[in-house]
Formats: sequence, structure tokens, C-alpha cells
Amino acid sequence: MADLADMRHELMGRVQAVVTACCDYRSAFDHYSYLYGEDRKEFFRQFLLYGHILTAAEIEAHAENGVPESPPTLQQFREQIDSYEKIYEEVNRIEPISIFQSWMKADAWPFKASLLNVIKRWSLVFKQHLMDHVMHSLSDLDEFIKTSDKGLSKKVEKGDYDGLVEIMGHLLAVKERHSVTDAMFEPLKQTVELLKTYEQELPEEVYKQLEELPEKWNNIKKLAIAVKQHVAPLQANEMTVLRKSCAAFDVEQHRFRERFRKEAPFRFDTKKPYQLLDTKHIEIKQMESAMTSIYESAGLFEVMVPDYKQLKQCRKELCLLKELWDMISLVGACLDD
Repeated sequence: MADLADMRHELMGRVQAVVTACCDYRSAFDHYSYLYGEDRKEFFRQFLLYGHILTAAEIEAHAENGVPESPPTLQQFREQIDSYEKIYEEVNRIEPISIFQSWMKADAWPFKASLLNVIKRWSLVFKQHLMDHVMHSLSDLDEFIKTSDKGLSKKVEKGDYDGLVEIMGHLLAVKERHSVTDAMFEPLKQTVELLKTYEQELPEEVYKQLEELPEKWNNIKKLAIAVKQHVAPLQANEMTVLRKSCAAFDVEQHRFRERFRKEAPFRFDTKKPYQLLDTKHIEIKQMESAMTSIYESAGLFEVMVPDYKQLKQCRKELCLLKELWDMISLVGACLDD
């Protein structure tokens, strides 16, 4: 019996030692748990907005206005991808078969294969974003150049207001993306080179666009300058007409303001206040539509426009009157009950 007890004690000791060794072996993989525990979409969303995952301290410090956005640089993308490549190599070197106490065998092949796959997915999220960014940027510019070239090549005659507006729209579009487009080619080339280091090949069309689009963009800028000089006399005429329209609308809004102050339901004994509010809302909406049209034309022809504060004040007071009469109606209903 004593011998059996000793054997049992020795056996249980060996089993306990193996259990402890297996637990230690399992714990050695715990520091990889974030790879399959964290939300990839949320992680990447925050990375694109702030360049890193926000800490609780950052969120608390900017609770009132929100954390200011700070999009990641290409170097930060490189560092992030390199970190996953390093982890992949580290996991790939792990021996999947381990034997404890000469008799217990742990097969980590399924876990290792699954973990390597997860790491690749993390890395691919960043690589794919860079690839999409390059392709979409070049495709978007290519389409813009084709549209602008077609639009700017149209002839505009005197009196053709719609044609002039279309030309001015294309000129404004070229002007607005001038600095951004001038600065985009070198970063895109650097991104392509970075992707090559990770053996990520882009479609042949991308390399062709990257080679041809800079020259096409320069040609569009030259065309825009030539067209702007050509339509300058027509533009000057329309600017004169537009300034007169701005002045006329300014006078009209002052007249409307005076009429609004007389006719809007400001008095407590006003009859049918909601009917008056609806009428004034329609009138203001029509005025606002005309004001928006003037602003749009002014943006195209680069004309300074008044702020039209009288009309905006009418809209503000109309909203306040609506809230006031709602409160009056509510109080009246409560008193009636």
C-alpha cells in the first residue's frame, strides 16, 4: 500500500508539473491576444483620424470639443506595417510542437496558422488602404482632367451666359485643386515605392497614370490660364451686371425687413399668428433662394457680396416667433384645461 501511495504521489506530481508547464506555455502567447481581440475596423478608423489609438486621458482632456484630428503620415503607415511584419516573423519562428516531461505533447500548429493569418489581415488593412488611396487619387485626377479639358475647350460667345458660367465653373474647379494636385505626385510615388518593399504590386494602369498625369495636369493649368484670358472681357461684363444685382438685392432686403417688422406677429393680440408665420416663411425662403443664387454667381465671378444681415435677422426672428407662439399656445391650452 505504501508503494502504491508513493507511486500515486509521484504520478500526481508529474501530472501537476505538466499542467503547470502547459499553462506557462499557453501564457507565453497572451501578448498576442490583442491581435484577435481588438476591433480592426475601429482601430483603423482611429488611426486614420488621429494617427494612433486614443487613450482615455486624451478623450477626457478633449471631452468638450473632441480630440483634434491628425491624419497619419506615410512614415506612420510604414511603422505600423513593419510592426506587423516583425510580429509575423516572430510567430513564424515559433516551434509548433512542444513536449513536456517526455510524455506530454502540445500541438500548436492550428493556433500558429490561425495567428499568422490574423497578423496578415492586420497588415493587409494598412497596405490595402495605401493601394486604394493611390488608385483612387490617380483615377479621380484623370477623370477631372478629362472633364476640365472637355469643358474648357468649348467656345463662349458674347451673350452666352450659361456657357460662361460653365467655363467659370471649370476655371474655379482647377483653381481650387491647384495646390493640392501640385503636391500630390511625389507622395504618391513614395507610397508606390513603399508598397513595392512589401511586394504589393499595383495594376499597370497606375504606373502609366503616374507617369502621364503630371504632364496632363500642367497642360490643363496652361489651358485654364489661356481660357481665363480669353473670357476676361465677358467676365468683366458679367461682374458689372452681378454687382448691380447685389446692390438691387441689398435694397430689396432692407425693404423686406421693414415690411417684416410691420407684418410679422410680434404683438400678443395678433390674429392667426401661425398663418402669418407661414406666409413670412415662404417669403423669406424665396428671398434666401435668390440670395443663394447671387452667392453662387459671385463665387464663380470672384465678386464680393454683402452679408445681407437684414434677411438673416428676419429668419432668426421668425424662428424665435415660432417658438414664442408655440409656448403661448401651450400655456393657453393648459389654462383652458
